Amino acid sequence: MEALLHFQEVTGLEANMHGEIQHLYLAGVQEHTREKLMQITGFSVGEFPMRYLGLPPYPRKWNKQDCSHLVHRIASKITSVQQDISRLQFINSVLFSIHNFWGSVFILPKSAFKGVDKMCREFL
Repeated sequence: MEALLHFQEVTGLEANMHGEIQHLYLAGVQEHTREKLMQITGFSVGEFPMRYLGLPPYPRKWNKQDCSHLVHRIASKITSVQQDISRLQFINSVLFSIHNFWGSVFILPKSAFKGVDKMCREFL
């Protein structure tokens, strides 16, 4: 807990120790260290998949299957487009903004970009 207090003093940011959801996400930590951390903090061990800012972070590089959520989300937007919006305007404003946001947060495989580009071309 000293480290969290020091972090707060240095940055001015405070850990929410009293919130409803208090989980530790650990990787490569020995069991006795895990138990000690849980005892000190009072947190429980969280499991993947979780969501942070609406996005599912992964403890490894994304593969084609991991990106299926992104591709499915864009496909569902295409099927729900209203006729009063031009297709090109819809692609530029909605679909590519989703595509660009996810691409800026995660390192996505080329196959995800190709799949989205293909859907957009077919939609035009």
